[in-house]
Amino acid sequence: MSLEAQQPATRKLRLRPLKVYDLPSHPSLASLQSNSNVGLRDFVREVLTEAVDFSDNVIPSTFQKKGSERKSPPSTAKVQVLSSELLRGEAWFARQSVHENAPLDGTASWDEFEAGLFDDHAENEATYTPSIYDTHKVLDWAEQINEIEGDFGVEYEEVAMEIYEMCHELPGPLQNRVFCVLNTRAFTRAGAFVVTQIPVDLKKVPNAIYANGQNRTQGSNELKRAKATIGEYVSVERVHEQDDGNVMWEMATASDAKGWVPMSAQKMGVPGAIVKDVGLFMKQAAEKRTKKPHGAVEELAKPDEVAGEPGPVEEASSQDRVPNPIVDTAQPSYEPLSAVADEEKEQESPNTGADSAYALTPRPDTAESLSAKEEHKQPNGLDAAPQATASA
Repeated sequence: MSLEAQQPATRKLRLRPLKVYDLPSHPSLASLQSNSNVGLRDFVREVLTEAVDFSDNVIPSTFQKKGSERKSPPSTAKVQVLSSELLRGEAWFARQSVHENAPLDGTASWDEFEAGLFDDHAENEATYTPSIYDTHKVLDWAEQINEIEGDFGVEYEEVAMEIYEMCHELPGPLQNRVFCVLNTRAFTRAGAFVVTQIPVDLKKVPNAIYANGQNRTQGSNELKRAKATIGEYVSVERVHEQDDGNVMWEMATASDAKGWVPMSAQKMGVPGAIVKDVGLFMKQAAEKRTKKPHGAVEELAKPDEVAGEPGPVEEASSQDRVPNPIVDTAQPSYEPLSAVADEEKEQESPNTGADSAYALTPRPDTAESLSAKEEHKQPNGLDAAPQATASA
């Protein structure tokens, strides 16, 4: 079969930002959508149908298993990573895991999956992603969706669609990253839901703060006023109860952090990062049950456990180190920068100890030039550095 024949017929699930005129009409976008005729019902159904098809058909037919199942402590379930290089030239990664449906340590009940991954998706994501310092809700279509809820048919219920700016802190000299995403989700039947995140261009949207640079003057603190690089990611997340009562959790993503993080390093780091997401979520679920403050107790997966590689690694405690989005974030799928340092630093400085596993710290002779590159490419902190990210 030719490469072209294997390309899935998706239109929205791309690593390519939607423009404002691609979106359904919204009062906050009126000045930018004078010629738009995108209907809300048709748009939502198209996005959700693509997402379900992606999970049910594209992943099984075009993705390949990447190694054996991996551990993601404290999760008791192992995680299978898959990948595909055939999707329109985009490098996609996916993970699959099956969990006991119970409110116990190392796993979660269906109600906990629903509360943590479906309800208030972006805000919940921030609670278990150490690098996220702001989740700015730009707008939503809640009122409009409520008016036509019945028009989605029996396939989709409890439909929600919102736009967020997800802000992640990076260690210097790298600039922080902001990911502007359209989050669309719905229940596809009892005991099953799907969540999609699609990049969207917000540079001209008045309600945005980071994409148009308004954060530089309106940010409430120094971190929120800092320059940021606009990255991109797209993801599909599917969660459903199986016939045996267990819960299948599946996620697929493609991403580009932009800036000067090489795409080769990003691709190396994504598998470990998406595996780590599972353990981070289970850790949060356990903390919620016992009312423990976030970030307080259980040990996260060490890099060698996540990557399935031998060799002891002594982990610094959560109190001793600054959260590093390149290895700590639970996004992307959500988060495209997650854990690139695990493999990248192994090549650059394999004997630097525990710190090298948790921070992308450029060598002294390159830090200054890297900082200069980011500043030069983004004098206003708005535009992403080159579209074709350099590969090692």
